[in-house]
Amino acid sequence: MISNDKFIKSSRLGFTLVELLVTITIIVVLAAVTFVGTSAMIKRAAAAKDSATLRQFSVYFNMYASDNNDYLPGPLFTRQTPIYSKAPSSNIKEWRRLADCFAPYMGYENPKSGDFIEPMLASWQKSLASKNVAAYYMQQKLPLGEAGTTFQCPWGKPAPAVSEERVPMKLQVVLAQPKSDRTWAITELDQTNPAISDPTLKEGTPEGMAHGTYRLALYFDGSVRKVNAQNNPF
Repeated sequence: MISNDKFIKSSRLGFTLVELLVTITIIVVLAAVTFVGTSAMIKRAAAAKDSATLRQFSVYFNMYASDNNDYLPGPLFTRQTPIYSKAPSSNIKEWRRLADCFAPYMGYENPKSGDFIEPMLASWQKSLASKNVAAYYMQQKLPLGEAGTTFQCPWGKPAPAVSEERVPMKLQVVLAQPKSDRTWAITELDQTNPAISDPTLKEGTPEGMAHGTYRLALYFDGSVRKVNAQNNPF
């Protein structure tokens, strides 16, 4: 016959159903907290990487201007992919990409047409398909003068013949504009960005703003700021 003491001891060798449920609940909660914390950390890291990329763009603009009689790169496509194309001649009639202009300053001395300029990639451009997508949009209307009622594309536009109105603006002329520190030069592209109205030009970009509640923009004064859905700074 089993004594009461032995029965009590044997009944305590395992977990009760309540204890198991409590343990499982604690594990689930800890896993959820860890996931949320890790997810937030990943998002912060992506934002930091993209912010650093845009700040470097400002450095390259200055380096390019220094080597090109103070002119900004151009004429530039409005949508920028990180793909190098064969550098055009000095003829202003040809479009260019930032990748064509920045590659030498990024350590790509002899790039080949079609090469990806890796330092220009946005944090979300990880797959081969996404690398072919434009990640940035170039400002098309820089306000001129105190009134800021007239505008000019700082990157120039192709023309049948070279003209001062269509070549890129000089960096110091841009910085001298009263509203240059309040005008973004480059903004991140996504399917909700109002800078481009044609949805086909946004295909492959993030469905919403890459950083959730904001996108990043490089301003002409070299600062990188958070902007809202309408590309206005917070």
